[in-house]
Amino acid sequence: MPAYYTSAYLHTTNGTPNTELDAFRYLTVTPRQANITRISAGSSGAAQDAQVFLDVRRMSTASTAGSAFVPEKADPGAQAAVTTPFTLPTKGTPNTNPVLYLSLNSRGTWQWVATNPDEALALITAGGANGNVDVLSNASLASVPMRMVQVHWE
Repeated sequence: MPAYYTSAYLHTTNGTPNTELDAFRYLTVTPRQANITRISAGSSGAAQDAQVFLDVRRMSTASTAGSAFVPEKADPGAQAAVTTPFTLPTKGTPNTNPVLYLSLNSRGTWQWVATNPDEALALITAGGANGNVDVLSNASLASVPMRMVQVHWE
């Protein structure tokens, strides 16, 4: 049975409107693959309406750096996650087509959920072109504050 982990963080879109920013990345390692099953986003006190876009992409050249953190275990007795999430990485080379393309109003919330295991965003082991995924943000106004959550299992 897989173990589930939550990566929750605060993110602010780029200070220049309509400018993409790499908000978050997952990077797998050996020995387990990861499967993203939920992505949630909502504004955190936006003063006015803005269109926010989240572009979820695999990278042909993985992103680097960023601030790593430990995902929260859904079951406190589960083993630690081997997949590492990073906030504000240095963007790699994105594949041509997004895995998911999401949009929301900054005064609302949005959520994508895999309704069965086959719909989860699978990340193979040991990183590489199919072992990573990034969430790129873009907003029609500068510096839109957001709360973002991803759930994955491994």
